[in-house]
Amino acid sequence: MKEIYKYLIFCFLLSNSFLTINAQSYSSQEIKAAFVCNFSKFTSWPKEKQKGEFIIGVIGSHDFGNSLSEIAKNLTIGNRKIKVVYYSNPLAAVSAHVLYVGVLSPSYDLKELLKLYAANNVLTISEQDNFCQNGGMINFSKNKMNYGFEINANYLNLNKLTFSAKLLKLATLVE
Repeated sequence: MKEIYKYLIFCFLLSNSFLTINAQSYSSQEIKAAFVCNFSKFTSWPKEKQKGEFIIGVIGSHDFGNSLSEIAKNLTIGNRKIKVVYYSNPLAAVSAHVLYVGVLSPSYDLKELLKLYAANNVLTISEQDNFCQNGGMINFSKNKMNYGFEINANYLNLNKLTFSAKLLKLATLVE
C-alpha cells in the first residue's frame, strides 16, 4: 500500500506531463516509460552535459515497444526536446543523459559498463536484480503491482548528477 501512495505522489508531482491522476488506465510499459522520462526532470547534470539534444538511450532487450518514444516526443527537459536512441553497441551509449539498461548479451560486463556510464554522467535505469548494487543508479521494483524504485545511495555523493529531494523521498535508498 505504501508503494501505491508513492506512485500517486509521483504522479501528482508530474501532473504537467504525461501522467495525470484520472480514470484512464495505462499499461505497465507506458508507466515505466513515463518514469524513465520524468526521472530526468528531477535530476541535474553538470554543465558539460547541459548542451545539445537531451538523449534518453536504451540498450539491451526491453519491453517499451513504442511507449518510450511516444511519451518522450511530447516532453522537454528544460527547453530541450528529448530524443530517444536505441543503441546496438552499449559503448556508444556514453553520449546519453539517461540510459535504460535492458538485458545485455553475456559478452558485456555490466559492472564495467556501469562504471563507464557513471564516469560520463549517464543516469542509468533498469529493472534487473542487484542493478544498484552493481553500480546502476535507479532500479524499478520487481513487484509489477507497485511502481516503486530504488536509488543507489553511493552515487548521491560520488557522482556529478544531483537528484531532487522530491525524487529521493519517493525512492528506497540502497547501497
